[in-house]
Amino acid sequence: MRAASRLLPLLLLSACSSASAPAPTVPAAPVEARTDEASGSAAPGAEATLSCRLTGAEELVEALELRSEDGGCRLLLPLAVVAGSLPIRVGAVPGEQAAAFEAGSGADRFYASEGTVSVVQADATTLRGTVEARDANPPGLARLSATFEVRRSQP
Repeated sequence: MRAASRLLPLLLLSACSSASAPAPTVPAAPVEARTDEASGSAAPGAEATLSCRLTGAEELVEALELRSEDGGCRLLLPLAVVAGSLPIRVGAVPGEQAAAFEAGSGADRFYASEGTVSVVQADATTLRGTVEARDANPPGLARLSATFEVRRSQP
């Protein structure tokens, strides 16, 4: 037992004092910029132009959704929309007097960050107007526009 107790410090001392060659350093791979959180995928500085015709309307719980026939474009309006102008905001929330607009072309998806919805007619049966907007969030810069004339569903 005594011999074992003397051997243990010697083993620890030899483990600590043995010089090992430093591990070779490998240069880190360059970190790529993430663009999956931004909209669109156009080359930086390029600005796409998309135009839609919104033909379908659906009343949601707290918003009115207008869509293009192919589903590539979508406009969210307040449920109690009236004639006049509404600002466009990314992620407009229900109840806010603002609109949200998104448009897609192929794999690209653009979210309007600025612009205006002009509602010309908003009555019990028809909703008509235009959208002029812009996705100003790189890398996917785009000018977006839409027209709409839809029949409102009767409750």
